[in-house]
Amino acid sequence: MAPDETLELRAPLRHRRQLTVPAEVCAVLNVHPGDQLAFDVEPDGRVVVRGLTTVPATQRWQWTPEWQVSDVVEQVPVGRRPEFEITEDLDSWFAAR
Repeated sequence: MAPDETLELRAPLRHRRQLTVPAEVCAVLNVHPGDQLAFDVEPDGRVVVRGLTTVPATQRWQWTPEWQVSDVVEQVPVGRRPEFEITEDLDSWFAAR
């Protein structure tokens, strides 16, 4: 999904106020079974949904086994870490993780 693209999806609300969150929404929120969703109700009636885990969903990649072993355990203690000239390079590096 492009950063400026709006995606409109629908999910039926069942009789016990349950709904299935569309896979596309789960992907955007980076949530998985067992994670929680936070609902912020705005004064104008809009609802903002955020994915929650024990760490913010946007930082989940830092806690993957691959990240923990390769970057934290092996590279940081020996002084090997990436250096970036501009913010876009840093953004690209994080996006690849």
